[in-house]
Amino acid sequence: MSNKTLGYVAALFAASMALLAVVGGVRAYSPIPYWDMWDGTLQFYLNTQDGHTGAWWGQHNEHRVLLSRLLFWLDYRFFGGVSVFLIVMNFVIVMGTVWVFWTVLRDTDDYDRSPESRRTLAMFVLGALFVWSQENNLSWGFQSQFFLAQLLPLCGLVWLARATQGAGSRCDFARACFLGCCLSGRWPMASWRCR
Repeated sequence: MSNKTLGYVAALFAASMALLAVVGGVRAYSPIPYWDMWDGTLQFYLNTQDGHTGAWWGQHNEHRVLLSRLLFWLDYRFFGGVSVFLIVMNFVIVMGTVWVFWTVLRDTDDYDRSPESRRTLAMFVLGALFVWSQENNLSWGFQSQFFLAQLLPLCGLVWLARATQGAGSRCDFARACFLGCCLSGRWPMASWRCR
């Protein structure tokens, strides 16, 4: 199989997986909270409305899901709490992951791989990230925390790698450190100046 043909196959695979994921997300949609959403989203929102600011930092199981709670709060506050916003955000976060992988593939200085083969690999990555075997994650509004648990460390590692390369900047290192602090639950208060 030629590289051009493989590229077309990869693009078809990516488009079909993304399209099927969107169709599946629409078909599987329900506005009714599901499993952990009763406590994790609805009760959280009610607690914040009652003035319990500690609800933002409280544990869900053994995790602190501050960024996802921000999405949950937005869903109830501005979008009626019917999870459409949350499901769309799941897809947006997955596309963010695709973008990070594409950026890494684009910036990789690999003399053995042509730009066409990088695009082909990027298309397979897109298709793999939208494959419907993760239906429970894509179509359930509560799952942004799991997507973020993969995307944010990946971004931190990418920025850390960029900071260590010849053209790396202090800004890349600062971003990597900021993400590392955010992921560990410690939010840095100082602002970072990038040069």
